[in-house]
Amino acid sequence: MYRNYACLGCWVIVLLLFGFHGPAQAEISPENYEKLQNEAGEAIQIEVQRVCIRVRLDDANAPIELETIASVISVNRTHSGLRPGKVIKIVYTPTGTPEPAPGLRPLTLLEPGKRYAAYLDYQEPSRTYQPAARGYSFESPPANHSKQDEDSDAKS
Repeated sequence: MYRNYACLGCWVIVLLLFGFHGPAQAEISPENYEKLQNEAGEAIQIEVQRVCIRVRLDDANAPIELETIASVISVNRTHSGLRPGKVIKIVYTPTGTPEPAPGLRPLTLLEPGKRYAAYLDYQEPSRTYQPAARGYSFESPPANHSKQDEDSDAKS
């Protein structure tokens, strides 16, 4: 069973203990992240209200989870019927895996009071949302490389 271990400022401890690393040297292409964002069920803007660290007390090897409570500010796309003003719960592990996987950008640690673009998928049984675009789940879309490619093709 999960139990709230600490809220708000304790994410600093997570950073120190579990080491958020920058992007791996062989990070996947921005086009792949953009594809994941386009496939996400929810494309919304959120404002983070609270971030809590959840730890399994009965299993020392279980990964920590971050539970974020956020208000929906605006909706670009929704499959779950989100509307501005709705409060949602987002649950995820900081890196998506116990160890950062080569080629995957780690997930952003969200800060209370800040606004983020959010690309999420709804999880029916738990009534929570999960990041859908890995390291770009809480970031604006990467630079539009297809537009740049079209521009360079037009110049040729």
